[in-house]
Amino acid sequence: MSTNWLAAVSFQQGQDILHAINILSIHRKLRLRGITDEERNEKANEAKDYLTNFLRSFGSLVREVQKGKQHPVTGVNPRMNRLAHEFVSSIRKTKHFRQLSSISIQEIISLMDSENEEDQRLSIKCLSELRLLIEQHMYTDANQILGKF
Repeated sequence: MSTNWLAAVSFQQGQDILHAINILSIHRKLRLRGITDEERNEKANEAKDYLTNFLRSFGSLVREVQKGKQHPVTGVNPRMNRLAHEFVSSIRKTKHFRQLSSISIQEIISLMDSENEEDQRLSIKCLSELRLLIEQHMYTDANQILGKF
């Protein structure tokens, strides 16, 4: 596969992740303010399921990177492998990812499943930080696809 094709696939996956994060975050914020959002319950559940599946597969990749594996994991899109390295590097080096650096990906999944208000608030913070990381990663993909104008 060409690098442009991989960047395009990665960019589209990033868009899907951002879409799911936005749907779930908005739904959670409305519920925390006491606004029933029954119309979007199904979409919020679909978004949560999508993010859960993504985080499970991404979490196993992150664990490999955290073990010190510098080489790409076989069978994984190289851009996803790069995202895992960026994730590990970012949570170690920057203060922008306080929530992501303090809990595991499995704990984020548990927070998304929780009905507890404090857990939901924390899940919103984690999703916000994940959004920032995905946006940064997508910027690189967009530059690869479009070039620098």
